[in-house]
Amino acid sequence: MLAASAKRAASVVGAALAAAFVPSQRVVAADSAVNWDHPLNRGRAAWWYTPPGIAAAGSRLLNLVGRNHGTTTGVWQPTPYGVGIQYDGSVTSTTAPTTNIWSNFSSCCWARIDVLPSTPGSNLFFSDGYDFGGGGASRGGWGFGVGDGAGSAGSKMTGLASAIAWIDSGYTFPRAGWYRTGISVTGSTNWRFYVNGVLVGTATASAIQVPNTSLSAVGWGIQNGTTLNKFNGVVTDTSVWSRVLPDSLFAADYQLSAVGYTGSDSPLRFAGTTSYFW
Repeated sequence: MLAASAKRAASVVGAALAAAFVPSQRVVAADSAVNWDHPLNRGRAAWWYTPPGIAAAGSRLLNLVGRNHGTTTGVWQPTPYGVGIQYDGSVTSTTAPTTNIWSNFSSCCWARIDVLPSTPGSNLFFSDGYDFGGGGASRGGWGFGVGDGAGSAGSKMTGLASAIAWIDSGYTFPRAGWYRTGISVTGSTNWRFYVNGVLVGTATASAIQVPNTSLSAVGWGIQNGTTLNKFNGVVTDTSVWSRVLPDSLFAADYQLSAVGYTGSDSPLRFAGTTSYFW
């Protein structure tokens, strides 16, 4: 028996399905829509993505490749890169079960940065393990976002490892707007930062520790049980891979995600669908 949350599987329905994809009435985690032979789907552990034109399902955030679906208090918003979630930098948030990946991984998301420099401090696009501890609390997990590279307000792409170790990528976002942001971590210490499919910085940081918490989070982080580092902008199309992607796949991810995964060389077998339900 599947758990109740798993039974709320996604069905993807639409007239504009690609010929290679024949939908079922209940597609578990929508994985029938995923082209598993595509290089970008090898090791993809989570893919929170709602394609353009799809009607968002209330507070639920669909994971196309697994059952760790999320829930959100943010406002759904159409974007050029899928249906995104608007975060207000204050109370809106999205959570999902953790991916349990703490070493040799990659992650990407589209982020529309509405405020530069970030305010009041560093803001997170995505975090996993989500309680970064301090004062004896859980000190684990990782994240990435925008700040000064040291936990304060700024305009740089930043990383975050475990016990509040902020990581300066060396890259400064030139202006507010849309960016495809990504990271890879080799081992648990060697970081590479990507913007729009291009490597923009590298850094070595303290090792990522396994957290005691069990959630990943889009648009925020938690420290000592208090929500912090909340993002002001829109996030959509967030993925985590259980492997270190090469530079060429970060470039391919940017190119394919920028056009909604249309075309024959797509990690999805469909495009232009009209609705899904749980």
